[in-house]
Amino acid sequence: MLNRLTVAFLMIVAVAQAEPIIVKNWEFKTPDDFKGWSTDQLENVRIQDGCLQGSVVGSDGKISSPFFPAFKAKASDIVEIVMQTTFENNGKAQLYWAKNPNTRYGGFDGKQILYFKQRSGDQFETYKLEPCWQADGQVIRLRLDFPVLLETEETTRNFKLKSIRIIDPNYKVVEAENTTWHFKDNANPDWTPGVDEVGCKTFRLNEQFFDTDKAGYNAAVKLIAKNTKKAKLGWNSSWRRGWNEMEFNVFDDGKPHMYNVNVLASTGWVGQISQLTLTAGDNPDASVEVISVIVCDETVGDPELRIKHAGLSNALNRVGRPCKFHILLENIGGAINKGSRIVRLDLPEGVKVVGTEWQKVCEIEPFEYDFAELELIADRPLWGQFQLEIATPGAAYSATASGTLEFTPPLNLPKADYVPVPQPVDTGKYEVGAFYFPGWDNSANGGWPRIWRTSPERKPMLGWYDEGNPECIDWHIKWLVENGIKYLWVDWYWHEGTQNLDHWVKGFQKCRYKSYLKWAVMWANHNAPGSHSEDDQRQVVKWWIENYFNTPEYYTVDGMPAVMIWSPEGMERDMKGKGGVKRLNDIIQEMAKAAGYKGVHVSVIKRPEWSADPEIIGSLRDRGFHSTSMYRYKHHANKAKDTKNFPFTILADTSMEVWEARHKTGMIPFYINITTGWDDLPWRNTCRITGKSPILFEKICRDAKSFADKYGLEKWLQLGPVNEWGEGSYAEPNAEFGFAMYEAVRNTFAKKPEGGWPINYGPEDVGLGPYDLKVSETHLLKDWQFDGKHNAWKPSSRFGKPVFANGTMTVTSNHDDPQIGLETKPFLASDYKRICVRLKIQKHPEGKEEFAEVFWSMAGIPLAQALSQKVEYTATGDWQTFVFDLENHPRWRGKITYLRLDPFNRPDTRCEIDQIWLE
Repeated sequence: MLNRLTVAFLMIVAVAQAEPIIVKNWEFKTPDDFKGWSTDQLENVRIQDGCLQGSVVGSDGKISSPFFPAFKAKASDIVEIVMQTTFENNGKAQLYWAKNPNTRYGGFDGKQILYFKQRSGDQFETYKLEPCWQADGQVIRLRLDFPVLLETEETTRNFKLKSIRIIDPNYKVVEAENTTWHFKDNANPDWTPGVDEVGCKTFRLNEQFFDTDKAGYNAAVKLIAKNTKKAKLGWNSSWRRGWNEMEFNVFDDGKPHMYNVNVLASTGWVGQISQLTLTAGDNPDASVEVISVIVCDETVGDPELRIKHAGLSNALNRVGRPCKFHILLENIGGAINKGSRIVRLDLPEGVKVVGTEWQKVCEIEPFEYDFAELELIADRPLWGQFQLEIATPGAAYSATASGTLEFTPPLNLPKADYVPVPQPVDTGKYEVGAFYFPGWDNSANGGWPRIWRTSPERKPMLGWYDEGNPECIDWHIKWLVENGIKYLWVDWYWHEGTQNLDHWVKGFQKCRYKSYLKWAVMWANHNAPGSHSEDDQRQVVKWWIENYFNTPEYYTVDGMPAVMIWSPEGMERDMKGKGGVKRLNDIIQEMAKAAGYKGVHVSVIKRPEWSADPEIIGSLRDRGFHSTSMYRYKHHANKAKDTKNFPFTILADTSMEVWEARHKTGMIPFYINITTGWDDLPWRNTCRITGKSPILFEKICRDAKSFADKYGLEKWLQLGPVNEWGEGSYAEPNAEFGFAMYEAVRNTFAKKPEGGWPINYGPEDVGLGPYDLKVSETHLLKDWQFDGKHNAWKPSSRFGKPVFANGTMTVTSNHDDPQIGLETKPFLASDYKRICVRLKIQKHPEGKEEFAEVFWSMAGIPLAQALSQKVEYTATGDWQTFVFDLENHPRWRGKITYLRLDPFNRPDTRCEIDQIWLE
């Protein structure tokens, strides 16, 4: 689903029942027509040849209208712009509007905005934009911003603006008598056909609206698709600004399927819905026949299973050993599947299923997913294909999948009592590091369950491991140094004296093999405003000096301990008028030198990460930073048709260009970022960069080696995160790639010993493991006490460390929007009517009324604002009980898999929780 700043740009071919109304009209034919308008970063602005002409000379050129009498904003309003541009960059222009004059920017802000793609050429283009501004009530001013200037653009950016009009199509909108529409030959009299800006067919319900409380929270679309695997619904809501969209997957098999689209999860599916639009496909060659669209409160149709993923569960699968095989299933149909069975499993010769009771498949509710598991055993080393089919009685189609299986020879290594001693490889003059996210003790972002439920192929070599276990860290050390990686930048969380996610550092300090690996602090200081200060900085540096810098394992640059800063912007914000981030960096140097060090090498994450703007880099240098870095390179480089879904090849092909541009600045050194990609499907699903492979990754490694050799940067090589499993930036050994990503590093930068590379193997090969975190029994409860022994509710990093005493959990916020979350065994929402919390919250310093909020997610549906309930309160400082009444909440339904409590929205606030229960 796209956010509210995203534009739906449609070329409407509908004919309204009444004549359109021209609400505002500006035609720039004479100088008087431009009177009252203002410009910024434009030159030679003039009226010529019946239009407004000029050149954009800055990075953010814009034209603003005068204030005009307010008019009532409607969902169907269109802003029509007739314009010609000769820009090198067909980038995103922006239309801003104002609803009141009292803002910092003359009525404009970042909320009333619509992006659209500007097209350059020698002809005038007519842009029909749909701002969906009905929730703003009124409009009193417009502004047109041209696309941001690219660093590579050298041509003059000229424009000719003929007119701007605001048009009310004057549709006769009536409430739909029913919300079931059948199509014949891809047509229905209530739906208007059209095309979107990339040429895909659209169908729009222009002259009817319906109320979500009456119609329901499910949209069932039946269609036949070829040459596309995507479709989407879009709509206007009377309650929310902006166009709402929800994409859904379709089969491109040319057969009719019913797709239940769970609009329940969309915050925008609320109030009166108008202009409901179906976009049939994701490319102009898509062939789609629409059969019906139904909006209702229950799922529609027969059960239909989809296999989301199938394959061997673990990274290493040895001959002669039973190996787990998983099938991740989703029910996209309208009814629960009953009696589903595996009716076909074709395996390579030499592979068979272990046992006899393996064909039965679990029952799954609509919109939900689950796993089927069985075991395979191979009698020989092999790589081969499997074919899988699952049939369900009453379903029109079977679910099918295919894939590859690899079984490797047993190594017959002797059983070990502990992780075998590492054998580091020689990388000579090359020094390769990597970023590391210590988020895998199940306290961050929902932990491992959010990975295995969506992306089981990412399962690490160690399983769903306890990251704070020194034995697990020793395995990581062994694999890192045996594959040419010498040090880690470890994400480090400090907020005004409180640390979070520090289990890895504590575990590392207890490791047997810590002397083999260097590490350094990457201070992930995305903290609350006001949290940086001189006093706090002194505490931070004191901690570094006393606990980290004085250890032999700490990473240094030019004989100085090194640290990296995530957010110089936050430091500058908090130290405005007090010396800024420069003052905080000076404190680092002063204290380090006073402690006997030559100084500290302070690196920084530069933003935009892909940019090579000399002004930005020079500013960082002048503020006391010694080098720059990027956490990972994930920019589309203006080469992607879809900037939210594009191939990893773009990163592989453009990384060298980014390094070259950065080097040309000739300023402070920089770490050559060897990207590990991005695909945050388990977290927020904001952008998917697909097709990452060890082959492409090794290409980037080899390009980095060549670049380092060319410029003498052999000690400035750095992988992106090796274990950001939720963000999709990973290289650590896992089920998807085995050791291949690490081996790409070794193959590129290390010298192969005469006796061959150290063998990469896993714990099972030497009789060790498993290391999986156990699910606490309290995850299975529906009434939670806080005795500190089996606490299932985990505070987020915006709370400090919890303190357990007298049967309560006490936490203090270090940021606004603190949260505690619970990954629970799925339960039916219909079994419970309320969530109750007994807690004690520190009084608000101004005695203000506040609100607490609970969120929930369902199987297959992530957390969303729509899936929440608020309770207003005034904190008394004494015990209070909050009751979140969910009985009549239209979105409290299905199987609940995760709960989150946001008790307040302020930092530096103490909260004591006694009990949380369902009733």
